[in-house]
Amino acid sequence: MNRPDWLDNIKTIRLHDEEVMIFTTGEDGYYAYLQGGRRLDILRVVSFQPPICDFGDYFSFMFLETPGGFFLLRQHVLENRALSWRVFVEFEAIDQYGMFLDVSNFINSLTKPGEP
Repeated sequence: MNRPDWLDNIKTIRLHDEEVMIFTTGEDGYYAYLQGGRRLDILRVVSFQPPICDFGDYFSFMFLETPGGFFLLRQHVLENRALSWRVFVEFEAIDQYGMFLDVSNFINSLTKPGEP
């Protein structure tokens, strides 16, 4: 597989391990409140499930666009129990316009059934 073009649009990248305490909606939108008190104002989201090899131990993922950047979240499912969502990557784009669509298309290409 070739290197995706959207990787060249990443300005900064930070690794995290912070629990999402709650997802909620309000008059103005959809929010995620993180363990440290930070609020993510969610503009768009795509969730995805890579192929599962072990149904007793796997991860699900969400990719979020916010006004301040992009976030990759994961949720560990262990022994049929979904644990909390956690932010594990935050990144800023050089050019935010189009980044969500580019990453979403890449994710969709990875998760199409019957394709490598």
